[in-house]
Amino acid sequence: MSRIGITCRNLAENLREGPRPRAPRIRVISHTCECRETTYELCAAAGQGFVRRTDRVKRTIRETAWTLTATARRIFQQILRGEAR
Repeated sequence: MSRIGITCRNLAENLREGPRPRAPRIRVISHTCECRETTYELCAAAGQGFVRRTDRVKRTIRETAWTLTATARRIFQQILRGEAR
């Protein structure tokens, strides 16, 4: 057992459960058109922001790191302008 009380088995079990939400509610501030295969959402929660990317073909949802809301807004604008993916 490690110093923080997590065994390798417990760690593996926690990883299989999937990500846990960092906040009970997430607000979508802005989003791209739902008619596309890939959509982007600018989200905010707990005083921070992030961008969520949903790929309907691959059935995946990815999120950027949680950061200052202003930084997340800049990333979202860069995506809309085609400067970031």
